[in-house]
Amino acid sequence: MMKELLNVLDDCGSDLKADCTSGIFLAAEKYAPSKRWHIDTIMRVLTT
Repeated sequence: MMKELLNVLDDCGSDLKADCTSGIFLAAEKYAPSKRWHIDTIMRVLTT
């Protein structure tokens, strides 16, 4: 599911990007299977 959310983040406009980013950060923190995955996901969001 996170892959789809990251793809949406790539394609969404700037008005939706803030809400999408916030949701991804919360989900990544809550459901991270490992610390490495959490950091990789956060870094991908920050560089998008």
